[in-house]
Amino acid sequence: MEESKEAKRKMRKSGKDSGKNSPVCSDEEEPNLSKVSILGDENCPVLPEDTEVDYCMIYNISKIAGLEKCTNLSRLSLRKNCIKKIEGLDNNLQLREIELYDNLIPKIENLTYLTNLKVLDLSFNKIKVIEGLDTLINLKKLFLSSNRIKEIKGLEKLSNLTMLELGDNKIHDMKNLEKLLSLQQLFLGANRFKEIRGLETLTQLRLLSLQANFIKRIQGIEKLTKLEELYVSQNELETIEGLSTLTELQTLDLAKNKIKCLQGLENNLKLEELWMNDNEIEKAEEIDRISILKKIKTIYLEWNPIAKHEDYKKKLLETFSNLEQVDAELMKNEYKVKFKNDAKMSNMKQEIPIEAQKMLDKVIKKN
Repeated sequence: MEESKEAKRKMRKSGKDSGKNSPVCSDEEEPNLSKVSILGDENCPVLPEDTEVDYCMIYNISKIAGLEKCTNLSRLSLRKNCIKKIEGLDNNLQLREIELYDNLIPKIENLTYLTNLKVLDLSFNKIKVIEGLDTLINLKKLFLSSNRIKEIKGLEKLSNLTMLELGDNKIHDMKNLEKLLSLQQLFLGANRFKEIRGLETLTQLRLLSLQANFIKRIQGIEKLTKLEELYVSQNELETIEGLSTLTELQTLDLAKNKIKCLQGLENNLKLEELWMNDNEIEKAEEIDRISILKKIKTIYLEWNPIAKHEDYKKKLLETFSNLEQVDAELMKNEYKVKFKNDAKMSNMKQEIPIEAQKMLDKVIKKN
């Protein structure tokens, strides 16, 4: 479950779980009927032997049709169109993947017979209720971000689900997730949660995203000991807590909170990326608290009072020997060499007698 640094940076920047663009057909604008197409017409032809159908963005498709004879169809992608209803798929029993995000769909329906489906993406639609999924027992990945969902329900039968994306909705309560025992990635960012609860049984989780909510404490995740990535930025945290059992954690995002102290990371010895920017960390001694984290490669502390301290980056380089990035700046080899040379020179000055030091200073000035 590796994720590129670039993808992680995009997640940090957005503060949400999704980074897709806005729909072609917005809520405010109904599609121009003189320009829309219907799947299967002369503008968007399909053939009986097609195994993949992909018409995205530029086609303004308003209706799914013409797929009755495509019995071997395994992938259907109609992203960024103007579709208002899921229909016309009863004969496509071999479908493994459906992408319908960025459309105008208000309801999950007419998927009952697609029991081989593994990926379903309905993000960026108008869905209010999670329903119509009970028969999709082989579903692995479900994307429902940026809809109008207020309650988590209708997922109990999806025992094989490994990834669930519910970011950017209107959900208040983490409930009805306890039966999703195979879940490895859970995205709940940009909702209305005030506390973390109901996740205790999800012990296979590797990634948990809770960005941009109203959470005040990290709690209720002590049993998620396989977590490798935890994103809790843009909340209302004041302390780092509840992480002592998460010894596999490699990436931790606590940016844009109200944290003043770096205490609470003593057991997270596998941490490689620590994002703490936009908090209230002030004293340089706080860096010493996390000096035990020898595997740190990336650390963000910008927009904290501590970042204004002289030699702030040198302190970090001195503390973390594997450091590759501080804030947005990559620590190039020449910077590290310069720092080490400066440190050696500083140590030499402390060991050289006063008279000899004066002579050395004159030589340095001439050069």
